[in-house]
Amino acid sequence: MAPTMFQTFSNIIFLLIVLLILPVFSNAKQSPVQLLENLQGYHKGDKVEGLHKLKQYLNKFGYLNYNHDHSKVQNLDSNSDEKDEHFDEILESAIKTNQLNFHLKPTGVLDSQTLTTMILPRCGVSDIMVNGATRMRAGQKKMHHH
Repeated sequence: MAPTMFQTFSNIIFLLIVLLILPVFSNAKQSPVQLLENLQGYHKGDKVEGLHKLKQYLNKFGYLNYNHDHSKVQNLDSNSDEKDEHFDEILESAIKTNQLNFHLKPTGVLDSQTLTTMILPRCGVSDIMVNGATRMRAGQKKMHHH
């Protein structure tokens, strides 16, 4: 039995979708779970290997703004020899803002609840707008981050 035009068209559409999706998975980097593992319990003042990965995540979603400071952006680069592994006041403030956005107690500590929200799948859109206001607390008082 010869395939109908509908079957042929459906097969072509399916093939195109597969070809469009494959590059996304083949270029996948480490999962968020792998990026944030072993960070639970750390707080301001600690120096932690892998903390720069958390800073990359928070920078990507607008909680840290290193775009104006080229040296800080370089230190967030995973290929950089000089990684920023220090848990400072700026990082603590960014974590508190993240915790507020996810309706968690704003402690600034990397507790299990905070890390759990960070490993959830994300669309990639920044939580913090250019003016520093958050998109996540619609209808509530606007928060500004540092």
